[in-house]
Amino acid sequence: LFKYGLAMGLFSISFLFMNYLLSLNQTKIAFPLLGLMCFEAGLITVFHSSVSQLVDVMLISGALSIALMLPFYFRARRLRATG
Repeated sequence: LFKYGLAMGLFSISFLFMNYLLSLNQTKIAFPLLGLMCFEAGLITVFHSSVSQLVDVMLISGALSIALMLPFYFRARRLRATG
């Protein structure tokens, strides 16, 4: 249950980053997230024999989602600070 809660927490943070970046008209974030969504679907296709494997896939994709969005976030933040 802890791993599932952590996965949901990562997805929540990812959702907040995505909405923040979209509110700043940073729409290029959608392309890496689309690729990550396809990657997650592929992982679920391969690793689906137990609930534990599905939760592990969710953890991996949530962490990758945040890692993909951090450069976009820092660039948007830097652009807002400079003008």
